[in-house]
Amino acid sequence: MPTVIEVPKETEAQAEVPVEAKEFDLEHANVQELVVRVGELQDEVDVLKAGIIKDLADATGRCKELMSAGLKPADKEELKAGDYVAKLGAMAMKREITDLQKVYDLLGHETFLELCTFTLKNIDDYTTKPQQKDFLKESQTGGRSFSVKRAKKT
Repeated sequence: MPTVIEVPKETEAQAEVPVEAKEFDLEHANVQELVVRVGELQDEVDVLKAGIIKDLADATGRCKELMSAGLKPADKEELKAGDYVAKLGAMAMKREITDLQKVYDLLGHETFLELCTFTLKNIDDYTTKPQQKDFLKESQTGGRSFSVKRAKKT
């Protein structure tokens, strides 16, 4: 059972940051105008995101550090603060095969081949494209990527 610590809510309400909305006629815009609009919005989001992500990572790391202090690897912790609850889980268990031949011997040839898996990166690292044509299938499926980036000034 995790330890539950309650922290009182802050008394001051957080002020909302006003976001400046730009008028944009999405329905009547041409592709070039839409690309510019998407690019401008991405620029704004990138600036905001960079700061928020760094702050979030810093605060998360420090919170985990403080909540972990004095805990054993299997311990869990829960902390209530204001409208939020932080849950710190037990340390993850790491497992790895140390003797693949032993696994092969125990499972047998057929079961071993049925269960063994390889990442496509492993296949690319250890075989050539001509060799892969004998056992690998490729097809273009799924969605298309789309991005808008600031053009380099010439």
